[in-house]
Amino acid sequence: MDSKKVALIKAANFADEKLKILKKIPSSGEQFTVKQVILILSQLDHETTKLSALKLFKNKIVDKGNKFKIISHFPFESDQKKANKILKDVFTY
Repeated sequence: MDSKKVALIKAANFADEKLKILKKIPSSGEQFTVKQVILILSQLDHETTKLSALKLFKNKIVDKGNKFKIISHFPFESDQKKANKILKDVFTY
């Protein structure tokens, strides 16, 4: 994930704009580390937007054994449960 993509996400003013940008990234065939996914999520303002973004990236995560770090990125238990549900079928190798 290059800094240009992060800057584009950061520059977008509204959640729907950010999601529109994010929807293009996984289709590029690029894969992501958990650290990169957390960086992406940290550019988003609302937990619901973060959860939507997580759905886009879940199958592109290369270090699946660290998915617990993504779950713990969400401050509220209810959102952690939602993130866990999204990532439940992401197997660790």
